[in-house]
Amino acid sequence: MAKVKLKKTQVNTAWQLPEPVKVPEGYLLKDPNDGLNIFTFIFIGIWLSVWCGISFPMFGMFVWKFITDPELEHLLPVLFLSLFVAIGTAGLIWGGRSLYRIYRIKVGEIILPTYPLRQGETYRIRYRRALRQGRTKDPTTVTASWVNYEWVEYRRGTDTVTATHELDKIELMDKTVMAGVKQVEYDTQITVPKDAPTSIYAPHNQVRWELQVKIHIPGVAKDASHFVVKVLPA
Repeated sequence: MAKVKLKKTQVNTAWQLPEPVKVPEGYLLKDPNDGLNIFTFIFIGIWLSVWCGISFPMFGMFVWKFITDPELEHLLPVLFLSLFVAIGTAGLIWGGRSLYRIYRIKVGEIILPTYPLRQGETYRIRYRRALRQGRTKDPTTVTASWVNYEWVEYRRGTDTVTATHELDKIELMDKTVMAGVKQVEYDTQITVPKDAPTSIYAPHNQVRWELQVKIHIPGVAKDASHFVVKVLPA
């Protein structure tokens, strides 16, 4: 059954389809949404510094007041500020995990035998993701999906809203990569049905084909890579 997801967000309508690079093995395409966005991390770092720098000391002050003088007027600020502390703690955990992931593993990439893809054809795809240092200590689980969906953007009052409508989704074979490797590799086969829609990239209405690969390296990362590829008529 098709799924519809709605979210309110500001979207860059000048989004461009990432193009692969020709290499000896074929066509190399990297996940454009992965890795370190320095401006995002600077903004989040400043926000967390201000948020935690204000809420944590205030929370500690009211906790101390409540401990020394357990009155209701001191308990209410503790309960109220605990929400801000929880949000700040969640942000710190997310930021720490993101930095650790970027520190440990590189961005995901795939090798395509040809490009663009065409209706009715089957292709062998190789996915790989290297560790920046060391080797995996435990088996790595890799799962993948071949997804066709429609993306639209429209105005709702003063908000810009985007919606994705899933047209088709094919679950690919899972794989467990044994421990002791410097690079996680996953080979799979994808087919573009001959009656499937081709890619469309209009500013406010797009039909996309996307290979989604999820990896779970115990103690290192649990992450997903997304590769949007172009599909043309046969």
